Amino acid sequence: MNIAQLSSCIFIFCYHAILCTSLQCTPKQDILMVNNSSDCFRECEFPAKPRLCEFEFTVTWWYTLASPCIDCPDFRQDCDLPQCFTVDGSRRSILTVNEMSPGPSIQVCHGDTVRVKVKNKLQDGGSLTIHWHGIHQFNTVWADGVPMITQCPIPSSTSFVYQFVADPPGTHWWHSHVGVQRGDGLYGALIVREPRQKEFNSKEYDFDLPQHYMLFNDWLSISSLDLYLLAIANTVPSSGYTDTMLINGRSHNMEIDMDVPITVFEVEQGFRYRMRIVDASFSECILRIIVESHPITIIATDGFEMEPVREVDALYFTAGERMDFVLEASAKPSTYCIYVVGIPYPVCPAIGAAKLKYKNSPTMDVNCTQYNTEHRGLFSTAVFNVTDKDVYTFKDTHALQPVDPALYHVDTVYYVVMGASYYFYSSNRPEAELTQSPYFTMNQVQFDFPDKPFVSFEPNGNVDSCRTYPGYNNTELAECNNTHCSCPLVAKVKLGQVVEFVVIDDVHIINHPMHLHGQSFRLLAQGFQNISADELIEFDKTHGIPRIPPESAVVKDTVNIISGGYVIIRWKAENPGYWFFHCHVEYHSLAGMAMIIQVGEEEEIPNPPKGFPTCGSFTPGQEEKES
Repeated sequence: MNIAQLSSCIFIFCYHAILCTSLQCTPKQDILMVNNSSDCFRECEFPAKPRLCEFEFTVTWWYTLASPCIDCPDFRQDCDLPQCFTVDGSRRSILTVNEMSPGPSIQVCHGDTVRVKVKNKLQDGGSLTIHWHGIHQFNTVWADGVPMITQCPIPSSTSFVYQFVADPPGTHWWHSHVGVQRGDGLYGALIVREPRQKEFNSKEYDFDLPQHYMLFNDWLSISSLDLYLLAIANTVPSSGYTDTMLINGRSHNMEIDMDVPITVFEVEQGFRYRMRIVDASFSECILRIIVESHPITIIATDGFEMEPVREVDALYFTAGERMDFVLEASAKPSTYCIYVVGIPYPVCPAIGAAKLKYKNSPTMDVNCTQYNTEHRGLFSTAVFNVTDKDVYTFKDTHALQPVDPALYHVDTVYYVVMGASYYFYSSNRPEAELTQSPYFTMNQVQFDFPDKPFVSFEPNGNVDSCRTYPGYNNTELAECNNTHCSCPLVAKVKLGQVVEFVVIDDVHIINHPMHLHGQSFRLLAQGFQNISADELIEFDKTHGIPRIPPESAVVKDTVNIISGGYVIIRWKAENPGYWFFHCHVEYHSLAGMAMIIQVGEEEEIPNPPKGFPTCGSFTPGQEEKES
């Protein structure tokens, strides 16, 4: 061990190369374990032998290309030093977990109990939560990580322990659900494997390596809060900013003259590799992924296996979605580029790249800044019906999991219309123009978080909310067509019912990737409308929007709704709780495009553990006023 490594152990927390405790330095594995009797990343046993897998996350702010980078990028080896965040060469603050961004990957087996202690050490005094995107949280709704719905945000200088069963299996991820923290680096991979004997597509690949996941995130040279405020305030910045698509926290920015390193994935010729990809992006961009000279085979979406779609050259997917594909290392041993491009341009200018390197191939200085976006076969998650014969969609495949027979009958249909409106500003000067700033709605209601969580030992009737469900006459919501309504909108679903949501975009500006917490659904329709939302709803009630049968549908928890489009999703409401349903474009959700789906009556929803934190508004009593 050299002096630099020893100094790192004494003064800073370490990652990448070493894991430090006091003066004891040992090689660091891909996954950081705390108080674990054995390594939870393993070949998953059959029959299953679940384990307790414990982790510790310490969340802090840091800065990119700061003093720990020493002489990076002039001396490339310095770029891999502990606490050196190169991102795309831009300089700004970044959120880290255990001084990593993206944070540590959690990789466990299906059925394991995951226990994560999150320590809030944010220097700005801010609060946070962690959402485990894709985990159903059956009987643990309190661990879903949505502030003021399933828990109080974790205050500064305190900790909170999440505990849940790793279910369902598949490619998932974790991220902050407070404000815009996800866009500043607070996210990471969550991979739940199962025994190869239980996988439908296990014969499609040879290796499923822990390092073969890709987290895509759009990185701005300004803070995510600045971007959000610029959008909702409908204004322009005093100076320009850059936008890059990071892959596992690294990429090139062609507007910055700095040759920082990018992420490299290694393969060996003649083998097939399962690659797990996550769209962790902050904005509304659809991502286009191309692996140079390597067609891919799509085998799973949002953690659920599907009939393979073969010989695809490019993949389109949206924020919150996950896709698994098989890459066959059949090209000439060399180094190739992995391109990621935001579309549509110029609304989505972000681009990025990584490298695919063959083992033992000659080291080559490959230029991955010349973005090659040519492709033949394309798989798109954006919409079902595409006229191009070389484009495949979810309509061309189906889930491999058996269909619950109950899904052939629907108990209740909900119609949800996503809209947008504006705050208007005027001046007393007659010549002054009227200005405006946007907000978003679902069923004419701008979502507003309550002042205390729904998940609590207190009766939830004390939580101020507005409720809607078929047959419920809410006279207050009836006025929302004519006036601005803002409240915690709750749609109530009976436990055990088969529910169908027809979700319609009436904004007609950009895509909306919608994520449902706590359950997965069958995707029965994903199309475009050329009539109004009201006309589409009436058409569905009288004639029926075409739906594919459940056995022909994929299983997902995040689905894209194209501008002016609609989706129809169906699931059996078997998981009691308060589940967030929202657009995964961060500023759309924060500006109101969200709602809560309450599954079950209050008494049917599991209570949180004893001593669960409480929070809420406070007003002194009359005796304090008089004293």
